[in-house]
Amino acid sequence: MGDTADVFASAVAHREAGRYAEAVAWLSEYLARHPDDPQALGHLCHVQLLRRQDAAAQAALERAEARAPNSLLVLRNRARLALKAGKIDAAGAAIGCAFAIDAADRDNRLIWSAVLAARGDASGALQILNAPLGEDADFAEALLNRALLHMRGQNLAAATLDASRATDMLQWEHVPAHYHRGNALRENAPV
Repeated sequence: MGDTADVFASAVAHREAGRYAEAVAWLSEYLARHPDDPQALGHLCHVQLLRRQDAAAQAALERAEARAPNSLLVLRNRARLALKAGKIDAAGAAIGCAFAIDAADRDNRLIWSAVLAARGDASGALQILNAPLGEDADFAEALLNRALLHMRGQNLAAATLDASRATDMLQWEHVPAHYHRGNALRENAPV
């Protein structure tokens, strides 16, 4: 393996492509040599969350928090886990701290939009999501989140468009489920 930047870039690329097993393998190999690296533990937490391995994600987060409690990766993952547990205020507090460190970061904005949506502020969540999409129209995670907000707002045509664009870009392990839902949306969308 190359240097740490290469390891994390590879792990992130695997994660973003939905190759979670490969991301875990990269990170596990690195952590075998550097067991206390908070950045590696933070990336591992995120991947484990995506794999729905919440206990493993929580364990990785706790180890990362012990070493770097105010790092962006720790704050983001704390917010993700809190959102998943329905602890919206805790999620808002964690992502608020991350936002204070880097308000322009697209992952921070993505999580902040999820907090706003969980609080019932769909308009605010859409506004937050539109900013990173203005910078990168191919930000698939933001497109999927925006599609969900459009669905909640009964805007099936916009939901279908965003979901279709996102699934066309991604090769995640779970995309077929999204794609099939996208087909169902197309069949029911107003013409």
